[in-house]
This record gives sequence, structure tokens and C-alpha cells, in this order.
Amino acid sequence: MTLYSVEMDVSAAGANRNIVVAQITDLHLLADRESELMGYCTYSMLSDTVDAILEHDTRPDVCLLTGDISQDESVESYELARCELERLGIPVFWIPGNHDERGGAETVFGASENIRRLTKLVTADWDFIYLDTCRQGAGEGYLNDRDFERFVSEVEASTGGGKNIAVVMHHHPVPTQTPLLDGYMLLDNERLLKTLDDHRQVKLVICGHVHGDYRIRYGNQMIEMCPATCFQWEKGTSTMTTENWRGFRVFEFSPSGYRSALILV
Repeated sequence: MTLYSVEMDVSAAGANRNIVVAQITDLHLLADRESELMGYCTYSMLSDTVDAILEHDTRPDVCLLTGDISQDESVESYELARCELERLGIPVFWIPGNHDERGGAETVFGASENIRRLTKLVTADWDFIYLDTCRQGAGEGYLNDRDFERFVSEVEASTGGGKNIAVVMHHHPVPTQTPLLDGYMLLDNERLLKTLDDHRQVKLVICGHVHGDYRIRYGNQMIEMCPATCFQWEKGTSTMTTENWRGFRVFEFSPSGYRSALILV
């Protein structure tokens, strides 16, 4: 397994050093590109999302892919993802979700020059730090002691360097008030929330998992949850009720902060 700590050359972003990041999440691809999940052809919807990113007014510098890339954990599903992601022509940093088979994903994506497993992405003013919330066989989120120690160390290093920090993780760490989702959030969230409380330079937490558009303020941080590329869960639902829309998020990071926009596909 290879994790990347990458310093990004942002000279192309202009003198203001602003960085544009696209986020996509929860692709839920299957081995057969024609197969459907809950009545949705997840592959064609990913392809439509990639088209929308390519057609967007502002070209992203990088893309964050925040987990649940596959639904069936097949090598073929990751190969489909690789083909679509490579069309973006920009670096793609991925993290695993609870549906992913990490070994297969690492093997397939390792053959691509543009698709990299994220641990820490370093830019001039912002550091993007991955936190692992996935436990094999569990839909809900849990912290891994060893990884959490690594995460805190990375946060402290970035804090000491005067950086703004964005945490990148799969599960949401605070409730959304949608019961279907909140039974599968990061359950042992106390250590993370204390770390957020103690490190005010953490400005943003970027999540997937929820299949919906949520923005929740927690203390000094904004927690932004991105819609899936396939389908969404109805807000407030306790049952598996879907909504037929999809989207991605675009962030623009500057030395003084960030702004974000939801882009519907």
C-alpha cells in the first residue's frame, strides 16, 4: 500500500495562489457498466459527472474522490473508474469508503499516473489531510488508532507551519438529522471532535457517504458533505428512499479562506 504526501505546484493558479478543487464521491460502480443499483446505472451517471466537470466554467486543479468507488468490490469496477477519472486530465486523489476493496483499488489506480491515494496534499496555504474512518465489514465509521495518531501528527505539523487545514474523510462526523444516515456516521467521533476543538486552523471537513448535500457548522469548522454521483437519499428519511439527482462540489481555496459551490449534473 502506497500513501502519498504531495506538495502541489500551484504556479498555474495565478499570483493569488487560489486552488480549485472538485469533489466527487460515492460512485458505487459495478463490474458490468450496464448494471444498475437500485434502478440507477451508476457508470453512466459517473460518465455524465465527468463530462460536467470538463464543461464547468472553471477548470479544477485537482479532484478529490472521497470513497465508495465500487459497490461490488470488483477489479472491473475500479477499471471503469480509472478510465473515467483519467478523462479529467488532472491529479485525482482518492480515499476508500466502506464499500471499497482497498487492495484492488490500489492495484488498478496504481497503474495510472494521475490517480493517487491521498494521505496529505500540501499546497502553499492549505494542507488536505486524510483521516481513515473505514473498518472492514462495517457500514458505520470507526477510527483506526494507528491512523488517528498519524492524522493528529500531520495536523500538528501543518498547524506549526501556519497552514489552513482541510480534513478529508469518508464518513460524516456529526449528525445530519437523517436517521438512515446517522446510524452509519462516524460512531466514535469524540477524539476527532476534540482534535477539531483544539486546532482552530482546521477550517473545513470534507466528507462523502451521505448521498446528499449537507453543510453543517461545528465550532470553528464547516463540515461539507458532497452528493453522490449516482443517487441521493431523501433528507430526513428513515427508509431507503432515493432521489434521482446527482452533483459534485467545487471548492476555491485562497490564503484567507475558501468558498464552495454545489454543481448539479
